[in-house]
Amino acid sequence: MSTPDHADDESSAKSTKELRYEHPSGWLYLMKDSSEGLHLVIDTLLSASDREFTKSELAEAAGVSRHTVRAHLDTLLEHGIVESVADGKRFRFNLDSPVTQEICELNSAINAVGAGHVTVDSDTGRVVDE
Repeated sequence: MSTPDHADDESSAKSTKELRYEHPSGWLYLMKDSSEGLHLVIDTLLSASDREFTKSELAEAAGVSRHTVRAHLDTLLEHGIVESVADGKRFRFNLDSPVTQEICELNSAINAVGAGHVTVDSDTGRVVDE
């Protein structure tokens, strides 16, 4: 009776992972850098969808660095998730974008099953301690 070779299993998993990154889904493409705070930026935009932000204001409201916002802004603009206002100095969640509408629907569906209940101050976009 032979024992499984874990090195072969790890190699197979690695090549599968590499293939996923070589041919990403739209979701994987969007979230590829999520460890750098993109998920927090999108969450902030969802929580304060009626606000306009400068890069600094968005960074502060999301709890990330300005560098993080700058690093993801092109991707957010490219996919229509945010739109530029005030000559590119302010940005807002683009509620007319098909991608944004899908993000909002996904967020609503997840919230409907009880995930993540927080209160967000609509003026600042910050999470309020309860």
